[in-house]
Amino acid sequence: MINNNPHLLEAYFVSSFLSGLSDDLRPMVKMISPRTVEQAAKCVKLQEIMVEALMKKQHKTLTRRTSSSRGKNYNRGGKESSRIQLWWEV
Repeated sequence: MINNNPHLLEAYFVSSFLSGLSDDLRPMVKMISPRTVEQAAKCVKLQEIMVEALMKKQHKTLTRRTSSSRGKNYNRGGKESSRIQLWWEV
């Protein structure tokens, strides 16, 4: 592309790179305002690592919550109850 259009600026390539990112990553990378495609690519990699770490942390938290409350029934006051809670009581 640059061989055919040597007048294109780095900003054009950065903009093109950013437009190809997912809707989840694009705003986070734009916030950094990378000036080169290399900077943008490094930022994307860091953001992907961060998102992956957050997803793992969230998954662990949800797993702990569901396993700790498994088999227990609670009444409206938050106290454990031995009777089965009916759907209209939820």
